[in-house]
Amino acid sequence: MKHGISMEIVDTHNQQPNRNRRESKYFWDEIYTLVSAGGFSEVETPYDPMWAFGGRTGVPLVYANVLDKFGSAPDYLKQLNACGIDRLVGVHYMPGLFFSGASPESNGAVSLEGYFGALEFFGRGAIDYVADIGGDYITMSATPKIGEVEAAYGADFEKGAEAVLKGTAEAVEKLAAYANSKGVKFCLKNEFYGLLRGDKVVDFVKSLKEKVWLDIDTAEFKIADCCPACVIKANPELVGVIHYSDTAFEDDQECYRQMNPEFPSVRATKVYRDLGDGNVNFPKIESVLKEVGYEGHVIVTARNSYDICRSILRARYYIKTKLPE
Repeated sequence: MKHGISMEIVDTHNQQPNRNRRESKYFWDEIYTLVSAGGFSEVETPYDPMWAFGGRTGVPLVYANVLDKFGSAPDYLKQLNACGIDRLVGVHYMPGLFFSGASPESNGAVSLEGYFGALEFFGRGAIDYVADIGGDYITMSATPKIGEVEAAYGADFEKGAEAVLKGTAEAVEKLAAYANSKGVKFCLKNEFYGLLRGDKVVDFVKSLKEKVWLDIDTAEFKIADCCPACVIKANPELVGVIHYSDTAFEDDQECYRQMNPEFPSVRATKVYRDLGDGNVNFPKIESVLKEVGYEGHVIVTARNSYDICRSILRARYYIKTKLPE
């Protein structure tokens, strides 16, 4: 089974020393050579609309920036090929930016029309990008954070969550239809802090009219106290992409309801770990994937890495010694 790697290994959201380097083209020009040296020839990148604003076009995480710096998606792929990367197989689309900023004082004032309008606009752009660069899938973070929805709707949280999920279903069906017409597989990712946390996403996907696939992100399922291997075994026909992410975090204080759940305020901890540093049972998951005949992508994800190069090498060493391809 072939393993690729996600460029979410590069943390572009949180303040760190020398973060400005990560916002420059030269950094991204080099990082793919390091990924290749670490033994990965297929990559997934985030598709983050944040980089469509602010003028930092050297960060290749939206289509407009790729066009600005390279001229076309095929020309960008040539640059990746020159660095030892064979393919960009897919993107992780993160539309949460358009819901963020809700406060306890907003009293439900968040504009769902604006949120879903932006979600669909940039979602179509992400699908175009994947199709033009010859990728296979787009996976989208399914919903805003629970904490953001609670902040926006307060005591009307249940009503607000229902409205968000209803709008999400409608938007996903439109994007999935567009993706299917382009030959791109549309998948949903359910973070442990989203409205579809755990196996709630399974019934949601089954309820949709258009064909939509599951993104099995192992750490996200495990933190939500849901067995990723069990979900795979029970729903092999729905699995569109696998993300191998590791964690040792146990959310016994409902951190999933916080505004910034990836960095819990109740304890000093790192939610996501390098591959092999947590307690996710990857040999078991790999065995189930082989049992059900899964032939799709398996993407290593070391989110919010403190040391990108070490995370790449640790992932390769773990795969080589524990999950031989």
